[in-house]
Amino acid sequence: MGSATATKVQSFTLDMGSGTHNFSSSATGALYIFLTNTAPSTLDFTLAVDTMKLVSSSATGLSTGNGYTALGGILITGSSWAQSGAIAKAIGAKVTWTGSTTVSSTGMGPFRYSVLYNNSGGSTTARPVIQYWDYGASVTLANTETFTVGNSNDGTDWTSTYPLFTSS
Repeated sequence: MGSATATKVQSFTLDMGSGTHNFSSSATGALYIFLTNTAPSTLDFTLAVDTMKLVSSSATGLSTGNGYTALGGILITGSSWAQSGAIAKAIGAKVTWTGSTTVSSTGMGPFRYSVLYNNSGGSTTARPVIQYWDYGASVTLANTETFTVGNSNDGTDWTSTYPLFTSS
């Protein structure tokens, strides 16, 4: 699967300025990624974690099974900030899903988008969405196949050279 360009939601900068996001510790800035096959929108400001449904586009995360856990997605571990001039850069470990056909023969998916959100900002019915990636076509993972969301250069961890996202 090739790389995808990230699209920030329109409210991200306002959310930063109003204190919705506080990335100073893992307790107040828990970044997660979940998968969906419905196109998000730049107007998808929030995610209802209890249903994994994006508010504006009604994009819903995958159902639990075949290597995917629906509620929450995957936590980005080791997230922190780096700075270069007037630009702050979020960095952290890549996340990987492994398909499993032990539940059904269909595999994990299909999905086309991965969505980044802050699981500690807002409320459980309105977690702030930061950005999403479009992979260009739907993907279904067969047994033991993996899918990694990592830096757009080569799928490894996000670094100050290839950050998860920037704020300026």
